[in-house]
Amino acid sequence: MAFTNGDFETGDLTGWTTGHDTPTVVTTTPHGGTYCLEVTFVDDDIEAHTGSVVQGPFAFTPGGDYSVSLWHRVAVAPDVPGDRQPVRGFKIRFLDANGDPLQDPDDPDYPWVYSAQVFTAVDTNWHQLTSAHTFPESGAALFVFELQGATAPEDWYGVWGDPGDVTYYDDVTLTGDFTDPPAAGGERVQVMWVGL
Repeated sequence: MAFTNGDFETGDLTGWTTGHDTPTVVTTTPHGGTYCLEVTFVDDDIEAHTGSVVQGPFAFTPGGDYSVSLWHRVAVAPDVPGDRQPVRGFKIRFLDANGDPLQDPDDPDYPWVYSAQVFTAVDTNWHQLTSAHTFPESGAALFVFELQGATAPEDWYGVWGDPGDVTYYDDVTLTGDFTDPPAAGGERVQVMWVGL
């Protein structure tokens, strides 16, 4: 299974699975083509969370390389310094061979081992984020790719998002040493989305 529909030109979320809430594909000033992804922060209390979409799981070559490129912008120009803004970006979440989340041995209460690349908004223009990484040598067997909007208080660096805060993504590519996950009993590995 290849990484698909990173430009959202199907006009919908084909190839993606929604994590939290339901981000939408819109025609609001896309970076390229006709469509882009709109992700909205929906609440500001302790249960707050952001919209997200995911692809995968994918199997990867241990120690192999992968790269991410995406374009992003926000709907409203920020009016606070960068270190007080909510962060946005992507995560690579690692799973075992059964599709279960790997736990961080240094934080057993947190159910994910992941790598991430985040950004803060500068203005309302489109900006490119590129990032190169290496897959773990051992421990994980699968991964999923996740895009998130403005983060919730308990996520990443703990900075609050504002209700209605909108992030747009377009022209997302994920390349590297990964393939379809191995089938189990004739069916693909399924991932239970818990604790996104």
